[in-house]
Amino acid sequence: MSQLPKTEQVIKQMIQYKNNILALYEVRWTGMGQKRIDKDHSIIYSGNDTRDQGVSLLLTHVPVKAMICWTPISSRIITARFPGYYAKLSVVARYASTNDMTTPRYASTHQQRISRVSTMNK
Repeated sequence: MSQLPKTEQVIKQMIQYKNNILALYEVRWTGMGQKRIDKDHSIIYSGNDTRDQGVSLLLTHVPVKAMICWTPISSRIITARFPGYYAKLSVVARYASTNDMTTPRYASTHQQRISRVSTMNK
């Protein structure tokens, strides 16, 4: 019995739970970009060159068509903006490894990332 690739398995569960936007962590893809998975699903992603981190948003065709913009801030943070009925909606996917919590560098890096996200247009 053949197994479905990981992406297809995630899409299958996304459909089952009726989600239109799904944040994925530790995707381990290099670079940043947007890829069409199939006719109904796309993925926007942000990773680094060492394939040890990465975040992404898996989207159905509805939010992809409505998306105003998306911004890969780092290999651990990605944002996307969507129009809402009363206001714009910002989706932020942030990966925080528990291994980094003990390093002294974590506090300053965390603060830098938070300040970049907080300067997003309201």
